[in-house]
Amino acid sequence: MKEKWVKLLVIAGGGFLVFSLFRYFKKDDIETKPKASFSGSDIDMTPPTDKQLLDAEIVCDAYIAALDANEPAEKLTELNGELIKEFGMRCYLKDAHIVVCDVMGKQIMVK
Repeated sequence: MKEKWVKLLVIAGGGFLVFSLFRYFKKDDIETKPKASFSGSDIDMTPPTDKQLLDAEIVCDAYIAALDANEPAEKLTELNGELIKEFGMRCYLKDAHIVVCDVMGKQIMVK
């Protein structure tokens, strides 16, 4: 009877040790992995500031005005270059929505 308890404790202890090692190494892997990405950019869950939202509105309005004026793609690219220099943001169309993002690709606003 005593042998059964010893075997049970050895097996349970070994299982716990293996579980702890897997958990320890998995924890390290999670901390060193890069953030999940969306369209080539890091997902940042911090909300944009009021200034960023105001700037995003200006950027979006300028892009909409250029689209309404039927500007060619080269002009839209040039406009995005100017918007990046002035506001640090750019615009693009995605699924019939206008997306405003910063230089790193973090979405600020979708209209």
